Amino acid sequence: MLQNRKAAAYFAPWNYKIERLSKGDTIFLYQSGVGVVAMGRASGKLEKAAYHGDPKHMDEEYFRTLERFQRVDPPVPAAKIKEVTGTNHRFLGTMFSLDADSGAALVRYIQKRGSV
Repeated sequence: MLQNRKAAAYFAPWNYKIERLSKGDTIFLYQSGVGVVAMGRASGKLEKAAYHGDPKHMDEEYFRTLERFQRVDPPVPAAKIKEVTGTNHRFLGTMFSLDADSGAALVRYIQKRGSV
C-alpha cells in the first residue's frame, strides 16, 4: 500500500470496507506494531484488481488511490494516537473509523511535529 499510495483490502467481507470510503476521506495507513506510517485522502474511484495478480482471485483486491499522500516519519504509535484523540481505540480490524474530531486532531499532531 505504501509503495502504491493506496488503501486496500482483500476478500469479503474486508474488501467492502474500502467500498464504504468516500472521496476526500482522510485515510491513515497503520502498520501493526509500528503505528501510522502514511496518510492521504481517498480518491473518488473504487478500483478492483486480482489478489497479488493471481487470475484465480480476480477483483478480490478493492482499493482507492490516496491523493495528497504523505509518509509519516517517525510513525505515530498506537499509544500516541490514543493520547492525541482522547479515545481508547482498538487496533484489531482491517479498518476502523475515527470520528471527525479525532481524525482532525491526529492530522494536526502529525503536521505540528513536522513529520510529513
